[in-house]
Amino acid sequence: MPNTTYGIIPTFGDSICIPDTEINSVIQFCHSAPRGGHYGSIRTARKVLDCGLYWPTIFRDAYQFVSTCDKCPKTRMTMNRRHEMPPTTHLVL
Repeated sequence: MPNTTYGIIPTFGDSICIPDTEINSVIQFCHSAPRGGHYGSIRTARKVLDCGLYWPTIFRDAYQFVSTCDKCPKTRMTMNRRHEMPPTTHLVL
């Protein structure tokens, strides 16, 4: 059953349900906007929830969007290299 509105704004608890046509726009904003950070799908979905928005397939939709993001593999590679252990010699006793 699609999320639709007919003159009222449906809510889920304290969250506002959005129509299906707006899902990609919301995920793109929370993931790719300057403050989005290109984080993973769970963090992107949490950002949507923190904005007070909800729809039933939020985590699945965030996963699908993040898995097709062109910048994310480059971002992940940069983050992983930064946390690598620097090459050093080891002293064996």
